[in-house]
Amino acid sequence: MRRYTVTLFLLAPVALAMAAAPCWGEIYKWVDETGQTHYADSIRGVPEKYRGQTETKHFRPQQRSTVRSMTNGARQTATPAGHGGSGALKKFEVPYKAYQGTARRIIIPVRFNGSVTAPMILDTGAPEMLITPELAAKIGLFDKDNGKLLTQSGGVGGTVPSIRTIVDSIQVGGARTEFVPTTVAPFSSGPFEGLVGMDFVANYSVTIDTRKHVVVFQELEPRANMPAGHDRAWWVINFRNFASMRSNWKGYYDKISKEYDNTSRMKKILNLAKSQYKQSDILFRKLEDYASRNSVPMHWRKY
Repeated sequence: MRRYTVTLFLLAPVALAMAAAPCWGEIYKWVDETGQTHYADSIRGVPEKYRGQTETKHFRPQQRSTVRSMTNGARQTATPAGHGGSGALKKFEVPYKAYQGTARRIIIPVRFNGSVTAPMILDTGAPEMLITPELAAKIGLFDKDNGKLLTQSGGVGGTVPSIRTIVDSIQVGGARTEFVPTTVAPFSSGPFEGLVGMDFVANYSVTIDTRKHVVVFQELEPRANMPAGHDRAWWVINFRNFASMRSNWKGYYDKISKEYDNTSRMKKILNLAKSQYKQSDILFRKLEDYASRNSVPMHWRKY
């Protein structure tokens, strides 16, 4: 009988949400050959072949958060659209909190799925969003069958369990976007609960006014070659990633099914493979639906 090993990344979402988070002072970010983004809090957690490609973010958490509710302070104005637009393009000014010390951060209030508001770092150098398990639980990502794929991210001395999912919508002041690929990973966040990156600002130009302490989001005119504000590369990479995850779990499930021996251990592995294939299929179908709603060309949807 063959032996199968269930690694750390197969930890259940509930256990992940309850796990003690390591204290991160720096986050190392890299992208593997499939286009998947990974995070580590130590250079030791980065595979050697990617160490020359990492981006380093310096996070020095504070013990207390002094972030005040800033949602009501957001201001909205309108500017005339260009010749190719229809109607006025909106502009939103959102107050941010700037922290003193070596870590100067832009922390803004972000509203998730129209229900939960949390302080997040605005990082235009990050391609996607990263949130804590605690925030994911508050949003309800663990409560509904909305697509949560177990994976792993770099951690102290190795890897830590994480979850790949999609947040339906996020909003900062009046600026809003849908379908945000997200990684849920444990880290000590201090005064913030994650970081929001380029997926959010796809439809806006961003200006930071350090004198007024506001972030200005200026709406961009829609362009036919950038459905939902994303270029061809974004769509191709995401379709490739989500299709690959689904295909891999389907293949693993089929393999286990053929060699199933009715032991309790094999039952657990088979159920896990079946569950993860279902979750990866949910994520892929969400991407397909989002692409269809935004008229993404079929040849961009690389399966």
